[in-house]
Amino acid sequence: MVGAGFSLNAKKIEDSFNGMALWDDLKNELTKSLSHKGNLDNVDVLDIGQMYVKEYGRSHLDEALKDAIPDNNYEPDNLHFDLLRLPWSDVYTTIMTLF
Repeated sequence: MVGAGFSLNAKKIEDSFNGMALWDDLKNELTKSLSHKGNLDNVDVLDIGQMYVKEYGRSHLDEALKDAIPDNNYEPDNLHFDLLRLPWSDVYTTIMTLF
């Protein structure tokens, strides 16, 4: 089982590309658009994602996530290949789903 955080081991294709957002980064970005809801400091990022969907729709959240997690800016690093060389039958990974 490989957690979503394993992606942080990927390498940027170019140093000038944006990095991947962590949970706090994502929370900060989404709360900018929800500032009219008051102080959201103590609200979980998944709940904020749900609030964002109710306010702006799922497609806007999807776009915010694509901007925050720019997969195309990265490629696997040696650690990814080393992991797949181990004698696994299956490799499972987690994904982040907000709705």
